[in-house]
Amino acid sequence: FLADRIIVLGTHPAHIRADFAVTLPQPRKRKDAAFLDLVDSIYQVLTQPTSDFAPHYLTDTGAQYKGFQLGHREVVEWKSSDGAAVEGRRFRLVCELDDDLWHMDPANKPAWNFYAKDPARLARAAENIKVADLVTVTTEALAAVVRQWNPRVAVLPNYIDESVFAVRRPPTAVFTAGFGGSISHAGDWQYSGKSISQFLARNPGTEFRFVGGDLRPLLPRSVAAQVALTPWVDRPGEYFRSLVMDVGVAPLRPTAFNRSKSSLKVLEYSALGIPCVAAAYEPYQDFVEHGVTGYLAKGGEWPRYLEMLYRNPGLRARMAAAAVEVAREHTIQAHAIEWQSAYESIL
Repeated sequence: FLADRIIVLGTHPAHIRADFAVTLPQPRKRKDAAFLDLVDSIYQVLTQPTSDFAPHYLTDTGAQYKGFQLGHREVVEWKSSDGAAVEGRRFRLVCELDDDLWHMDPANKPAWNFYAKDPARLARAAENIKVADLVTVTTEALAAVVRQWNPRVAVLPNYIDESVFAVRRPPTAVFTAGFGGSISHAGDWQYSGKSISQFLARNPGTEFRFVGGDLRPLLPRSVAAQVALTPWVDRPGEYFRSLVMDVGVAPLRPTAFNRSKSSLKVLEYSALGIPCVAAAYEPYQDFVEHGVTGYLAKGGEWPRYLEMLYRNPGLRARMAAAAVEVAREHTIQAHAIEWQSAYESIL
């Protein structure tokens, strides 16, 4: 809670698995979204199994070994004394990445400070990519960014676990639109929040719910009484149950960083039977079938589509059912073979 640096150690032999520079301002709040994101990242490192042989092999080749957090995934960062890739290693190195770290949005201040203001950190991330036998990313747009350092890239889209379809959420008391996500989406809400809030202003009997990060300050004060917050919860199942809403929204500002994002948020809504209104932008426009599984909104169109779903429960039900069927085609279980094929390609 007070630390400026957190080092996670591994064993057999002792080595550094991850090194976190804590840039959160003091005094800190335990319920702050950025603090909870950091806790989640550290917890992932602590609970993920680590390979016992990799440090030995790195030592055998004379390489320098260091745990490195690339996005929120632990990878092995290693290089020879002159910075070149070590030849003849007896293992294969896969680097996994799901965000474009080189085009961070300044509106996401924690990430901007962590990456954009630290060229050395970005250089280390690029070095990880260069020496990897394979780089896996979640979208073709992100693959295009990564290929400048390594042509060996496999696109493995984000999928959901089949268990999500069994989640049962409490009913809403009144019509509720909502959003699940962290404060990293502040720029998206600065871009579309005013338009979305117009729906609330026109329909005072409705509510809006943020689940996760507290983005309420980005909506006008005039609708504050209609806006609620459900803080982050620890487990995925609990998080999905906390998405108590009739319609999910997914705003996205047209930026280079967002172009590399995936459609995961809308996929999660769909699997839960939540019809959505999403930004008509690359991550969503190829997933949402406009007017069938949801609506794609541009500019000031958000209030109109939300109004249509609010006034027509039958439309919501039809869209929800159609969205669930599409989501069933995007499960981890149905696509696990893609990971196997990608990894076997470098053996």
